[in-house]
Amino acid sequence: GGGGAGGEAAVSAGLVTVVLRPRAIFGVGDQHLLPRLLASLRAGRLPVIDPHAVVDLTSVRNVSHACALALRAPAAAVAGRTFNITNDEPILLWGLMRRLTDELGLPRPWLRLPFPSADAAARLSEPAVLALQRLRLLRRDFEPKLSRYAVAAIGRTTVLDVSAARQALGYAPVTSTQETLSEVIAAHAAIPPATIRRPGARRAVFSQAAFAAAFLAAAAAAEAWPSRGARHLAALAAALALLAFATRAAADTAPQRHRRRAAARALSRGVTPGTPRGHESPLGWTASSSP
Repeated sequence: GGGGAGGEAAVSAGLVTVVLRPRAIFGVGDQHLLPRLLASLRAGRLPVIDPHAVVDLTSVRNVSHACALALRAPAAAVAGRTFNITNDEPILLWGLMRRLTDELGLPRPWLRLPFPSADAAARLSEPAVLALQRLRLLRRDFEPKLSRYAVAAIGRTTVLDVSAARQALGYAPVTSTQETLSEVIAAHAAIPPATIRRPGARRAVFSQAAFAAAFLAAAAAAEAWPSRGARHLAALAAALALLAFATRAAADTAPQRHRRRAAARALSRGVTPGTPRGHESPLGWTASSSP
């Protein structure tokens, strides 16, 4: 690709640039889209925003195929252009979700949430999480449970036109959504259950109860008063859910903080962390049998 400042610099240097814009890349080895989706499904915190949403997805093999075509295409036909890349087969998002949950033995999403309420929750949670991270109340790698991107991705119909890529690049998908999904399901089904991080029973119940209370209140408000008041109540409900999850995340990091502080105190006394009490040397060094 060649977008933004880097693309402009390339053009000024006389290089031919082509921008490929794939939508929702997934496949075996995916570290972003499906792992996060499956984690939300396992925890029971994925709301159904629009059960009729139709979306475009892109297999990673189709992306690599499009890259190869762009490299071989005549410069005059593709220079400076942007091409959408998808599997070119819009699908019902929640049909895909049902297949994932049924074949991997995960609970089906059951919580319905109107788009305005979900959008309000996401707009509130993102800056709140950032503020809590700056105050060191949340881990740096902690992510909002519901982001604006996620709301837009699962809550609205999004279909891209790939006709330009077909004409200029000769692009045609080399694999389908269902084929790629089968490969992904087989890969995840082969993962030993013990290696999958799952929430504890009490934490899972706590998470689901917090989200259910917050989102059901927001949904009821949006349906009863489709106005600004509904958004305010949705934001309040989202704040309650965020507070619950922030409390849980802070509790998760507390043992790590205690271990780090204990290690720092031990090192300040000249003791290697983990040395059994009574085995320290008189000089403050850890006793060792090695020369």
